[in-house]
Amino acid sequence: MSTRTRTANAYESTLNGSITNSATSFAVTSGAGLVQPLYLVIDPDVPASREFIRVGVVAGNNLSSVTRGLTGSTSGAVSHLSGAVIRAVVTSQLVGDIFTDIETLEAADVTHAAAGNPHPGYATDTDLANHLAAGDPHAVYATDADLTTHAGAANPHSVYALDTDLTTHAGAANPHTVYALDTDLSAHVAAANPHPAYALGFLTQDTGPTSDQLVDSGTMADLVGISCTINPATTRKIKLTLLLECVNEDDNEISPSWQIVDSVDGIMFSDATTFVQVPALDLTFLVNHVWIGTAAAGSRTYTVQVSNNFAGTANTIRFRASQSRLIVEDVGAG
Repeated sequence: MSTRTRTANAYESTLNGSITNSATSFAVTSGAGLVQPLYLVIDPDVPASREFIRVGVVAGNNLSSVTRGLTGSTSGAVSHLSGAVIRAVVTSQLVGDIFTDIETLEAADVTHAAAGNPHPGYATDTDLANHLAAGDPHAVYATDADLTTHAGAANPHSVYALDTDLTTHAGAANPHTVYALDTDLSAHVAAANPHPAYALGFLTQDTGPTSDQLVDSGTMADLVGISCTINPATTRKIKLTLLLECVNEDDNEISPSWQIVDSVDGIMFSDATTFVQVPALDLTFLVNHVWIGTAAAGSRTYTVQVSNNFAGTANTIRFRASQSRLIVEDVGAG
């Protein structure tokens, strides 16, 4: 029997990075709703580069064990640009898998029907008939009369949990007067956090910018309002997650890059060598990048610098305040 293959209704996303014609693992902008294994199509609306694939493993937004260039692809396995559409569709391969499973089950049913009873010592029709005709082998237990007698018996646990006992308990003084009174809880809530280096998994998030920010071509700028400050007591391994929403204000495709700057150690995490193509015609592009690194003990602030690498005529990128964030998370000892 083949491994059950699946599909995902109305799933559509984009490639998060370009891929070659031989890549068997890559990332998408969102893998939400995907269950392995399944069939997808890349560039479904571009006949020259349309390619059907089978995904063997889905891990979050990462797809791997990918079989490329399935039957029906325009030119077999081809390269695709970052941002290319990827969509879940019903393919001839999926229908073929379904029929293969049906035919296998039908063949198994025929074999089972023709086989003799593999359990001759157990539960044949005759055994069941004899059992039904036999008297109750548990005559000394739980007859209707027993149940009635039990219901009318006195409470065998008279010293426990009667209504009067519960009433007495409810009216008694609090036996835990030194713990968890309202005043104790109020004092605890008002107290300073005794675990500043650990609380909430050492996670902090900026409050976010209050307005959109424009970055012209050929310039670098700090994104105002996107920053986080941490103060670990010891060296820790941290995860930085940068969320940006970019909008191209002009007509040309733009390749921005970004870097996260540490106030203590200088530039620690950057994406300066991997540009992301922001499409033309005022289309929105979402950026979701994660870096893992080490932060020594002491206070430090992380800020974000963005570079608009378009060198031609004026082309401006708008970074929207509503979706742009920087998140810092502690993931273990350094």
